[in-house]
Amino acid sequence: MISFRKTVKNDYLQKVLLWLSFGAFALGLLFCFNPKKSAWLLEIIIPFAAALILCSLFAIRFFSISRTCNEKDELLCEIHNLSDYGNAYNVILHYRKDGRSYSKSQAIVKNSETEGLRNYSVVRAFCSGRNKRKVFVKNLYMDSDEKLDLFDEAPGLAPYFYNDGRMLVFGGKEYILVADGHRYTFLYKDKEIVMVIEPDVYLKKNGDKLLLWRCGDEIRFECVDIPGLCGSFSSGEIKSFYDDPAEPECDAGVLFRIKEGSESFKEAVLSIAKSGSYLVPELKEIGCEEKILFLARFLPDENQLNRNDVYCAVYECDFASEVLSVIPLRWFNEGSIDYGTMDPVRIARLKNGNFCLSGFRMLPLELDPAFNPHF
Repeated sequence: MISFRKTVKNDYLQKVLLWLSFGAFALGLLFCFNPKKSAWLLEIIIPFAAALILCSLFAIRFFSISRTCNEKDELLCEIHNLSDYGNAYNVILHYRKDGRSYSKSQAIVKNSETEGLRNYSVVRAFCSGRNKRKVFVKNLYMDSDEKLDLFDEAPGLAPYFYNDGRMLVFGGKEYILVADGHRYTFLYKDKEIVMVIEPDVYLKKNGDKLLLWRCGDEIRFECVDIPGLCGSFSSGEIKSFYDDPAEPECDAGVLFRIKEGSESFKEAVLSIAKSGSYLVPELKEIGCEEKILFLARFLPDENQLNRNDVYCAVYECDFASEVLSVIPLRWFNEGSIDYGTMDPVRIARLKNGNFCLSGFRMLPLELDPAFNPHF
């Protein structure tokens, strides 16, 4: 059921209408109780009439949202073109409905619930059955135990998900992670670059550490204790990276400086595996405290071959128990999907047990339970 409190708090148009109606009502009262002169009839009627009209518009907006949300016609929307206007975000919601793609501009109030929104965030929304361009983000209007951004805790792929920059805290100090929009992603501390990340590297914050890995013929994990970094990269070094795009090259695609003999850096290399679960002692050496879920290639059996010769699996790494699980992504491998058209790069497990995918040249989707990976 729609929450009146959340609706008024998070809907930008309703907040404007409410404040304007309060202002008009206060102006009417001011004229009524003006001790210096007798208030004219029009001076009293006009503000109160304006307040009544604004309250009516507020009620129409509220019941319009309520009717759409009560239809329970849910879909997933991906946020693009996020602009910060101080008190509100302006975003473009991209979604797919009844086989067609839509985009809708929407203003979202900036508060503690929405401050984590960024480009490529995926949110759950309700769509009107009468007007496919009428959508409302579910968590802004209804009480829900689901996160606003369904991929809030999912690994990000550099540089594509970091062009708008992110503030991260390591060791009580602020760092800025931002991509240059072309090749490299940089980690800044006090305006100095302390880490350079090449393209197609996954990132996941883990306490004061940053877990990074690249998926190719093998999966190379690197776990870096960020407060333990020493030294930075000069502007001349950064320029040389651009002048010679072949350099620098490193196996994991990450460049940083640590003291010799320091334990601020750990790594593990895993081979691309067949489907199944494996005991991998090297995982424990990474020191990561939580499970991670990501997409990578796998070695198919004969009965898993497809026409694209591209095979995608869901990898779950449980670092504490040293277990690696590889589950083929049947939706991708068994469907008539052209890899050149759709390339899933992110996966998240939802509260209802289903899985959500997003990626390049595709809008976010929730997998049918028949295609869910089973760990």
